[in-house]
Amino acid sequence: MKTTKISNLFIIFLIGSAIGYFGSSIYENLTSRVFNIYLNTALAILLLDLAIFFWGTNFKNRLKRDSKLLPVPALVAARTVALAMAASRTGAILGGFYIAVAMFFLPLLGNAVIMQRFINAMISALVSIWLLFLGLWLERICQVPQYPDDETNPNN
Repeated sequence: MKTTKISNLFIIFLIGSAIGYFGSSIYENLTSRVFNIYLNTALAILLLDLAIFFWGTNFKNRLKRDSKLLPVPALVAARTVALAMAASRTGAILGGFYIAVAMFFLPLLGNAVIMQRFINAMISALVSIWLLFLGLWLERICQVPQYPDDETNPNN
């Protein structure tokens, strides 16, 4: 398995940013309203963050050789890698989206409602960026050493 490249996450972040900024502009032009950001979204992402953090902590403890916990089956390890990759990519696109929406709100911050939406967007962006880093952390936990050839592989 190849690890996630930071450059790929940056591109995904930029795509999310473009969708967030231009989507907010298009929405405002079509409806004459400013895009609404709810704090419930940040709460949902935070719950996802906590679930991935606790899964990663448990998974890390189960990977230790001297652990009294059940060993990790290969299928669970593969699914954990998929979860980690999905979390980092989801965090990147959502983080870019919410930061761009917050940037769209910057010229309108004189209004109290827009200020609350800006704060909600920034909180959502922060928990999304945390999701990105948790995904990268979980991916690093799942890494196994790469062997250059079969002769040095101790599993043979």
